[in-house]
Amino acid sequence: MLTQEEQEIREDCIIYAKALRNNYVRLYNRTKADERHYKEVADRLNELNDYAQTQYEKLRRGVIETASKDYFTVLMSLPSHYKRGANNVKEKYSPLSAKSDWRGPVVFFVSVLILLYMAIASALSYLLIMLLPKLPIRLGRYIREHRIYQDKKLMISYTLGVAIFGVALGVVRSFVKQNFLVLMATSYMFVFAWLFFVIILSLTIRHSGEKMRHGLASYIPFMLMAFFVIIMRIVFMPSSIINLIFPPIMLCATIWQIFNLRHHRKHVATSDLVFSYVSLVTMIFATISSWAGYTIAAVESMVWWTFQLAFIQTIACIRDIAANYEQSNVLRRIRAKKYITAGISDSQLLAKMRNGDFVGLTWFYDFIRITLIPILAIFSILASIFCEADFFNCAQLCRDLFETDFVNIPDTIQISLMKLYVAGVMFFVFRYMLYVIRSSYRVAKDRHAAKQNNQQANITLANNILAILVWGFYFVFCLVLFNVPKSGISVISAGLATGLGFAMKDLLENFFYGISLMTGRVRVGDYIDCAGTFGRVESITYQSTQISTLDGGTVAFLNKSLFSQNFRNLTRTTNYAFVKVPIGVAYGTSIDQVRKVLIDHLNAFYNDYKANHKTNRPMINDKGFSVVFNDFGDSSVDLFVTYWVLVENRIVFNAMVKEQIYKALNNAGIEIPFPQRDLHVIAPTAPAEQ
Repeated sequence: MLTQEEQEIREDCIIYAKALRNNYVRLYNRTKADERHYKEVADRLNELNDYAQTQYEKLRRGVIETASKDYFTVLMSLPSHYKRGANNVKEKYSPLSAKSDWRGPVVFFVSVLILLYMAIASALSYLLIMLLPKLPIRLGRYIREHRIYQDKKLMISYTLGVAIFGVALGVVRSFVKQNFLVLMATSYMFVFAWLFFVIILSLTIRHSGEKMRHGLASYIPFMLMAFFVIIMRIVFMPSSIINLIFPPIMLCATIWQIFNLRHHRKHVATSDLVFSYVSLVTMIFATISSWAGYTIAAVESMVWWTFQLAFIQTIACIRDIAANYEQSNVLRRIRAKKYITAGISDSQLLAKMRNGDFVGLTWFYDFIRITLIPILAIFSILASIFCEADFFNCAQLCRDLFETDFVNIPDTIQISLMKLYVAGVMFFVFRYMLYVIRSSYRVAKDRHAAKQNNQQANITLANNILAILVWGFYFVFCLVLFNVPKSGISVISAGLATGLGFAMKDLLENFFYGISLMTGRVRVGDYIDCAGTFGRVESITYQSTQISTLDGGTVAFLNKSLFSQNFRNLTRTTNYAFVKVPIGVAYGTSIDQVRKVLIDHLNAFYNDYKANHKTNRPMINDKGFSVVFNDFGDSSVDLFVTYWVLVENRIVFNAMVKEQIYKALNNAGIEIPFPQRDLHVIAPTAPAEQ
């Protein structure tokens, strides 16, 4: 059917199609081969990676867990160990070891550089100490006029010297980018400078004279050992040398620390003594470990406590500076408000500060005291462990340890050390927020109450609501932080609500009655009378109300009981209670005379009482004493002496008023009749005659 030309075209198309097919087949086979090769390479790389990780884990564990020969065995073959150590030193630090960053000239140059910076820092600090008192500026005059500078002159010189040395190390590190040994040396020497600086600064701030020098002496053995450990790390001292020289040096330093504490402990502050004893415990552990053959573990313990002590001393410095700031600045600013602080001692003023009465002036100091210092204390634990791990190039391992969830229940909860740290930090942040909000609200309410006849502000309900809101937000934050799913929260909440609703019926009833009380029906400080119990309200919770009775006892009423027994709030609208003292006079006595005698005598008594008893408020209100007619009694004319008296003084003052009434009537010759009965005896009649 095809022409000759069309057949030729057909044949060309078939040839072209076959060529394409063959090319695709070859490409497919090559791709499959490459895929098999890639899979083989990937499997091999995974095997190598697993092997490397296994070997690294064994090496890491072996550093701590695997002990070398104990030191007594080393001493038995000391010549051979000495020879091995000498060969290692020669091999590593020889000038001919061109490929080593720790060859002799490099280590020597770095050592000379560090010593040079130490000398320059010491010289500059000495010059500053000598020149500052001579400067015609305010600082120079202050130094010349204060004897305390002379007592701390040496310690201030040390502090300045270490600070200048640390700054110099930072400058060197910022300019040197290539030399690994210089970078490492400056980093680790900066750690030692930091530790030395914060210890000296803390001692200088807190102490003076001999106590300061004794405190420094208690740290010296540990600080020298920390310096020695850092030097070993900088020069990468061979393990054969470390195993040979570290145990005896550690033993000598520990003995020195023991004798140091025995000599200086009576002159050292309690906090410094505690830190020194912890340093001693660390040194004893390091000594025992190194002599048992666990030298690396001993070194790690020393490094960890070096970082931990540096963090602790830094926090102590911040605390001491904040305390000085409180004494010199905060108290002075509060004392400037004389209308608030008149007649208040420093101890009472500090108590008011801690209670948040001056939160507008103390909020920054309160933040340091309540929030910053606890957060830094928690942070120091994790940071010291991380820095110690980084010291041995295990920072990534430590980071993985912190971030790995040790509690990991899918779709339920995940908890790691880092999440726990964040939860702890936010606890102190939320606590500070609650403190500031509560204190600000209380101050505002007290100012408002001061304008309302000095009545005490009712803040119990507000305090509890604020606490529920703030800690409720914190609880929700923790749930989100620990990855608790919303569905799980809903299920748990529904189950708890159902079960607790039945189990806590009485508690919930008391809870709502407590809210009713807190809305203003009862305030802390009110005097109430419930079921014959009279006393002052000390606290109102969601379950009970605690009352302090006048006889010194304490009674707690369930909130439900107060309502069921119809309590009386005697100071809800006024602080005075109405009192009626019943008296009786004989029939025939002039009521006007009795009224005049009693009122004159009681007024004279009260004026004398006011002259000898200074109180914030009058004992009775402006209405004074009154005498009113009550009733015709069986044996007397019954009267009432009435007045309004401060509720808290009602019983004592009533007793004095009754005594004065008795004296007034006796002195005026007015008869106070006592109950009497007239008996008429009727003689029996004779019986009728039968």
